[in-house]
Amino acid sequence: MRSLLLLISLTASFSLIAQVQKVPDVSIAGNGFINWSQSYKNQVVSLKATGKYSENGILQCSEIKEIPGTILCITGSSKRVGSFFSRASIFAEGSDVDADGKVISKGVVVPRNSVELAVYSKTLGGTDIKGEDLVKFYDKANFECDCTKPVGESMCLSDQEKKIFQDLILPTSQSGKPFVVISTPYRSDRIAGHELIHAQYMLNQKFRDAADEFWFKKLKKSQREEITRTLSKDYDSSDDYLIRNEFFAYTLEPKVRNNFPQFIQAYRDRILSHLKKRGVKLVEINAFEPGTQPREEY
Repeated sequence: MRSLLLLISLTASFSLIAQVQKVPDVSIAGNGFINWSQSYKNQVVSLKATGKYSENGILQCSEIKEIPGTILCITGSSKRVGSFFSRASIFAEGSDVDADGKVISKGVVVPRNSVELAVYSKTLGGTDIKGEDLVKFYDKANFECDCTKPVGESMCLSDQEKKIFQDLILPTSQSGKPFVVISTPYRSDRIAGHELIHAQYMLNQKFRDAADEFWFKKLKKSQREEITRTLSKDYDSSDDYLIRNEFFAYTLEPKVRNNFPQFIQAYRDRILSHLKKRGVKLVEINAFEPGTQPREEY
């Protein structure tokens, strides 16, 4: 996969102007994410000072050195993340709620103007999507767009979706190699760390084998059932792969502002010990020091 930094600026009309720069891949471990976040903020502040910043935001994406095949995208807020990836994320994972309170199955393209998308986007933090699922979403969205025009324009790709696919996802898919695109607000160490665990579970066979061994052999059936019940409030409990992936991400993410602190308290040290015994080196990021986390959303 080629080395890249993708910089996308959204104009006030919601059309997209893209500049693609080939730069060394980003090292994310340790303070890598913090440094990138600060660089992102500095760039936004500089553009604002010169009147060249688009109020519709900036998206930066780069392949991560420590996890080959992982492209991390950062932007100014969770809302910005959603404008690019919400529909593809629902397609890849399904969603816990539709307009009637029922689960939306994966493989469904939701309309851009749907209640389901609005509900999903309100709670979205970051995303983690396999390249193959992104391409399937692209193909199906275009198919349904063609089949439903002119009344079904909301099924079509948005300008934001079109640009990220044209400039990043489709060219990357041409290599034929597995890849994952993860996304996070630039200021969220917890979400970034969470999505990095997803990337490792998806792309690192050694990590996934060790993690699954812990799930099936080190946890009691009653513990697995309780974890599944807890996560079923937000995720499709019939998707065993998804539940395991989310469990490890929530348990191994940075220990700050967690959604499921009970997972960390009960299982984190045990999982880390198991991974170490299996020779798995976990890629982790440092959290912002207290009082240093950026507060601005862009």
